[in-house]
Amino acid sequence: MSSLPSFGETFIVSLPSPDVSISHEVAPPRPRATLVARTLARTLRSWQFRDVFVPLVLSRFTLVSVAWIAMSFLHHAPQISAWEIGKDGDLAPVADRVSPGTYAFVNMLSRWDAGWYYGIATAGYQFVPGQQSNLAFFPAYPLLIRAAHALIASPEAVWWFLSGILVSNVALFVALIYLYLLTRLEFDEEAARRAVIYLLLFPTTLFLSAVYADSLLIALTIGSFFHARRGQWWLAGILAVGATLTRPPGILILIALTVEYAVQCKFNWRNLRANILALSLAPLGLISFLMYLRSVTGSATAPMQAQGVWGHVLQNPLQTLLPFFQKGAETPGTRVDLAFTLAFLGLVIAVAIRFRASYGAYAVASLLFITMWSTLLSVPRYVLGIFPAIMLLALMGRNEFFHRAYVPMSAAAAALFMVIYAVYGWVA
Repeated sequence: MSSLPSFGETFIVSLPSPDVSISHEVAPPRPRATLVARTLARTLRSWQFRDVFVPLVLSRFTLVSVAWIAMSFLHHAPQISAWEIGKDGDLAPVADRVSPGTYAFVNMLSRWDAGWYYGIATAGYQFVPGQQSNLAFFPAYPLLIRAAHALIASPEAVWWFLSGILVSNVALFVALIYLYLLTRLEFDEEAARRAVIYLLLFPTTLFLSAVYADSLLIALTIGSFFHARRGQWWLAGILAVGATLTRPPGILILIALTVEYAVQCKFNWRNLRANILALSLAPLGLISFLMYLRSVTGSATAPMQAQGVWGHVLQNPLQTLLPFFQKGAETPGTRVDLAFTLAFLGLVIAVAIRFRASYGAYAVASLLFITMWSTLLSVPRYVLGIFPAIMLLALMGRNEFFHRAYVPMSAAAAALFMVIYAVYGWVA
């Protein structure tokens, strides 16, 4: 038995010294190289890279390669007074054939309407009544070209066209992202992957990478529709403004958004909210542009006048189609244009029957709008914007026979159209 210390003895209690620190094991900092490697690996596994970026790069590389071969070996003399980028980086007339050795990459994607966008981006709008005018083209795309070119600030024309190619392909990437998201929202990932591939292999897909506004219109339209489906109405309205200011068919997104809003409200006015005001943004954007043109040209209808010089006059769609079936009648278009029109007529009817009401409304309105302009000359390009039809094709691709037939046939047509366009032939 231990004895307690007696009175008078010293009782010492030992305490830890305050300067004694208790160590905690800390993990060594992760090397920066490891973080970069993991981030890269995560990116390479993402659907954005695997299902969108890779198909985009492969399809564009193939188109460019086909175009360069065509420019090198086909001695095609343009039937019009044509131009291209010359050795000094500025515009020069095409003598007897297009040049494969002078800025070939830029020239192969800068034919026809690219010149009008270049004129707007560099010098703004000009209007002379009774003559072809750049007022037939809307401002969003050339404004983005001007913004991209500001980063380069080089006066040569080649840099303006290269800026346009950059804008088109960035817009195409965004369009594919939204197309994937929207198709996955409505159906599944397999359909979303096919929708991306089918658009990239569509016969007139070259216009989505050329100096044309089509990829921007598709990106803004599908983006607006996607956010509307998620109930993000103000964001949908803002993107709709961009679509309206990109090309005339952009205003049609208002029809789709209105129908979608009504569906989400279950067609009951008691369910209306303040976000319905977002639907007014698109027409306000168009009205603002027309008022601007009125201040510049003295006429808010100048774009309609400019379209009229090209023979684009609003009329009943049947008046546009009937000449193809009347013996001896003049047909404003080719059999290829008619084939695309009839094919998409069938797709649009199927969309209207099978898809959500807003998709059907947009598809029907788009095809009517395309066929109301007294000509079918550019229908193969215009139908690119009817995105519900692309989604329907992706669903049809669940049938293995259809998928195996569509991919090579559409890819072959895309290569052929790229060849024709690259050597200054007319495609759409």
